[in-house]
Amino acid sequence: MKFLAIMRDSLREAIDAKVFYVMVGLSVLMIALAATITFKPIAGGDMIAKMATVPLSLDLTDFDPSEFQMGAVEAEQSGEPDAKARGRRGGGGGTGGPIRLMQRVRGQWDIKEVRPVDGAEDLPSSTFRAVLQPSASIPFVFRRPSPEQRLAEIQERFGQWDDVRIVELLKAQHENGTYPVEFRVTDVGRRLWPHEFSLFFGALPISIFSGPVGFQLFALESVLINGFGSWIAILVSVVITAFFIPNMLRKGTVDMLLVKPMHRSTLLLFKYIGGLLFIVINTTIAVGGVWLALSLRSGIWAPGFLISIPVITFFFAILYSVSTLFGVLTRSPIVAILMTVGVWFLLFIVGVIAAVFDQLEKAEEAPVRRNVGQLAATALGMPSGEGPGPLLAVTLLAAQRDKLAPLEKTEYTFAKIIRAVQFVLPRTRDLDTLTTSVMQRDLMMLPKGMRGANLGTRDMTWGESLTVSGVFIALMLGISCWWFATKDY
Repeated sequence: MKFLAIMRDSLREAIDAKVFYVMVGLSVLMIALAATITFKPIAGGDMIAKMATVPLSLDLTDFDPSEFQMGAVEAEQSGEPDAKARGRRGGGGGTGGPIRLMQRVRGQWDIKEVRPVDGAEDLPSSTFRAVLQPSASIPFVFRRPSPEQRLAEIQERFGQWDDVRIVELLKAQHENGTYPVEFRVTDVGRRLWPHEFSLFFGALPISIFSGPVGFQLFALESVLINGFGSWIAILVSVVITAFFIPNMLRKGTVDMLLVKPMHRSTLLLFKYIGGLLFIVINTTIAVGGVWLALSLRSGIWAPGFLISIPVITFFFAILYSVSTLFGVLTRSPIVAILMTVGVWFLLFIVGVIAAVFDQLEKAEEAPVRRNVGQLAATALGMPSGEGPGPLLAVTLLAAQRDKLAPLEKTEYTFAKIIRAVQFVLPRTRDLDTLTTSVMQRDLMMLPKGMRGANLGTRDMTWGESLTVSGVFIALMLGISCWWFATKDY
């Protein structure tokens, strides 16, 4: 009951500031605007059919574009045998680079015709008929499957993008060297269907924003809420909640609280948790409301966006722990606000600089990517089929490989310092990146290996980011509780 009473007092204090009503009003306005958005499907059966055919030509299982940059030169520079390098990168057999790519090639298929069945409209709810035809053999694909084997491959792989299926295959058969199929778009595949975008129930078309509806939702949710919206909500929350602790420590108020049979540390922690209510309520209204409105308007129910509620709350919890510390130390809300914003700016700058060094490392890997292109260009000129093709390929690729530029990476001292600072500070930028990755998975339907492509060259996980940030929060609150428990008031 004491806990609920303190939280109720914190919430009342926030509501009395009147800003709470303004924030709720802005959230309702944003929800109302989202409710006027219209997503109108346009002809897209041909595009979906082409996407569904990709797994017939290329193995997308655990597909990760970065694995093609792990060529023989990089393995030699790292001092690792090819087998170890492959294990470290999580790839399969081969020596990396174009060899991996060629191992993934299954053949080449063309689409001769795509049309809705029974004269229906070209809409995601229609059933489609497509005529597939395997192309002539391509370099390094020496097998010649029978029609029965090709049918089995179509039934297994058509529309199977790694761990998601974008179309449901209804029928497949063989006719004079072609393979007519009938399929329906799945609920997952609908997120890749092109739509026209407009505001105010179609009154204001915005053609530049048209495209796959999942990509549109990703842009809206990541920019509108996780971008500008979250920054504004967190900044306002920092300002409002900065007064909670100093107000509690005012003469008279603190005397009345300290006479209660409650440990001082418990009192401060309850007050801290009560302050989190401000951001929790506003974030839940904004994120939940916008998600519900966009889901109703688009017909796409992707719950990944709702992860923004605990992530934004946790981000604010990091900043509020700093505000609590300086509120206890100085009893000044102004100092608490300035120091909290200063720490926020520091975390932002460290994250940006670290990202810059990530990009510099990628730029230095450009020669390796050029090596891949050189080897791939050589491979495309190789003869295929039976005969001396494989032997000639090995000879020419070996000669080309000897000309590759070595991978040389620059060791920046400042980068090491930034990495060390980032190691001990909360991973606020990582939280944003990981949230984006979850939304990509839920809305953009990329192959599993490609969803982490935005994570940069550094490995990051939820466990590490939350643990490091949680330790920082515990340290700030620990110092605050110690100071509050030992100070005479």
